[in-house]
Amino acid sequence: MNDRADMTYGQPAKKAAREALLATAVGNLTTDRKNAVVVREAEFDEVLAFARPTLKRFFREVSAFESFNRELDVFADEWRRDHRKVTNPKRAEDLRVLYLCGPEPLNDLQLLVDMGIDPRNCWGIESDRAAYQRARESLANSGWPMHLYNGDLKSFLELVPERFDIIYYDACGPLAGGSPNTLPPLLRAILFSRLEPLSALVTNFAFPSDDERYEGLYGHFFHARYNDVPAFLHEGIGPEAFENDPEGLGAFLARDAEETYSEFVTRFVVDLARTILPNAKALSVTEIARDFFEQRSVLNETMASALRGGPTFEDIGAARRTPFSFPLLHFFQNLETTSPNDPVINALREVRHAGKPLLDTVKQSSLLEHFVEIGPGVAGGALVDALKNSWFDRGAGWSCDEPFPHLLINSVLGSYGYPFHPNTRASLRLKYRAKSTTMFSDCLILDQCRYFYEMVPGLDLVKHRFKYIPLQILLRVQIDRMSWNDHGASAHPFSGGALAGHGETPNTRAYFFSRRTALPVVQE
Repeated sequence: MNDRADMTYGQPAKKAAREALLATAVGNLTTDRKNAVVVREAEFDEVLAFARPTLKRFFREVSAFESFNRELDVFADEWRRDHRKVTNPKRAEDLRVLYLCGPEPLNDLQLLVDMGIDPRNCWGIESDRAAYQRARESLANSGWPMHLYNGDLKSFLELVPERFDIIYYDACGPLAGGSPNTLPPLLRAILFSRLEPLSALVTNFAFPSDDERYEGLYGHFFHARYNDVPAFLHEGIGPEAFENDPEGLGAFLARDAEETYSEFVTRFVVDLARTILPNAKALSVTEIARDFFEQRSVLNETMASALRGGPTFEDIGAARRTPFSFPLLHFFQNLETTSPNDPVINALREVRHAGKPLLDTVKQSSLLEHFVEIGPGVAGGALVDALKNSWFDRGAGWSCDEPFPHLLINSVLGSYGYPFHPNTRASLRLKYRAKSTTMFSDCLILDQCRYFYEMVPGLDLVKHRFKYIPLQILLRVQIDRMSWNDHGASAHPFSGGALAGHGETPNTRAYFFSRRTALPVVQE
């Protein structure tokens, strides 16, 4: 059954949600771009000003410290110039938009045009031939020069080398389910970077009816997480009670299935965009993987050892001892073991990058996220050399958080993989009722943070570039800003990256996604 077959697009509740989501997207990408980025310039300056005097103890002479500050100013000015290329205002008429248009493309197009979007910059996708013909007739009668594509969104995103400021994915079916599966188009939009470096991903997913399958999915996804779980879990017996019992957790979470699904929708999409797909994409390239990992046989044995249990504590693998440190590895490994044909597993297995299945590199990259717990046996020579010559203040107690290896590892991986970081302060999460179905909508404002990643050297250049301490300071200030955004997320690449402690600067505080807003029921 096609999940879109019986949908109508003019329902009052759907219209209200669509208006709020698209207004959020357009506003953040035009007049409010300076606040749409994860690292805001004013906050960057604030943390940098905090850091300067604390660095003085690393210099014996005042003149040397003054020289350092002048050099730091030069680096900071270069960063501001690059940063402003992203944050300079953009006109609504210059935004490019992709959406699933259905048989009634004018519902969305009229709203976009009212917001200042040029219809020539809009693409409408419809796979059903009959619906496409109705859309074509409607568009022809309107006279608006929008682009129409008769085909599936998955193929379009894989084959058409276009980038969009806004992708409005009104999937109608449930996330990682439905007919057809709603996950493959999402994977391709992220994997092939079909979004601009600063962009909006608007999604709309239905509440699933397959209770048993999703109960298992929730258990595997959330059991190795602590903060980024449905709130009622903390109000109950606590997530730590289920760290080695995903089945029990799934059953517990099913008690409030809507709240659990609400968190799953946001968290899974964020993990795909910020960590899972970018890291897998980077490590699927043989030359990059060779620098990070030891030979494949060692890597496979290390992964097996990390997950393997034993009769004594010493024999229990690192991932078994500390499951909260390996949320993604546990999710994919356990789901593949218990449900090898789950739509999530099949969708990842189907996608290949550089000739390799994404599912393989997804699990490999999850080992590197927590290098300290796994130990150096998995690391390639280039990575070990880079870590030995990385942060100048290792063990010096200069920053709030110790700069552990994952900060460098994920910085370099991100420079290759182009992750999308969500801006929790700018994003919007809604819930509404469409006829008999509850819909969960997100407008995620995404920032690739290239102003940060372009400053990060490759592994073989770390020992040379990191000699410039001002460069390290600028990287750490930005990592600080990124770490406080979506603070506490289990798969956050820069968790534990705070330079200033909580409250030491006005903006040194945790930023989270706001709770999902339920739109009022509208009588039709």
